[in-house]
Amino acid sequence: MTDGDLIVQDFRSAMQSKYGGKGVGFVSITSESAGSRSSISHHYSGNWKTQSYLNVKRPLKPFGVNGHVFFANDTLSNPWVNYKAGQGVHTSQLNNPTLFYGNSDNQEGELIVKTGKDTIVKKLSPEKLLNTLAISNTALKSFKASFHKADSIPIYGFNFDDGKGVHVDNFFQSRKFRFADFYV
Repeated sequence: MTDGDLIVQDFRSAMQSKYGGKGVGFVSITSESAGSRSSISHHYSGNWKTQSYLNVKRPLKPFGVNGHVFFANDTLSNPWVNYKAGQGVHTSQLNNPTLFYGNSDNQEGELIVKTGKDTIVKKLSPEKLLNTLAISNTALKSFKASFHKADSIPIYGFNFDDGKGVHVDNFFQSRKFRFADFYV
């Protein structure tokens, strides 16, 4: 229910209406419930290597805040993810899309972003334990991100928020349920 944004989207919308803020927050690279979300359209290629706290005791790289880490391990076909803004009053744009990724010795990785007819190539610099890469400093309606030569770079997901007001993300912790993490 939290990963699919089924309950959290109503709570987020009410809080953002009262206190300000826009966007769905953090969205993982892949999700079993991506198809059930109405706050954001989320599609991805099937060639991601996924590790989860549910089934891996010693991950190749640290898990992200959502308990997963993803790797673009296909050298023949670039793994990709596609996001499109939802129809909600606070989710009708992808505000400040920012990639979160981890540390690696791989200095060749690139992020290829397609927005409409434009294509932007950005170099991944996986030097810190947690790195961010802004896709755009303006809101977008949709984009497709492909990962080229990014094997061994831990990829976590994208964040979408306007940096103001309330932001509510969807996280689930093992053995105890946390409805949502939010910050003001």
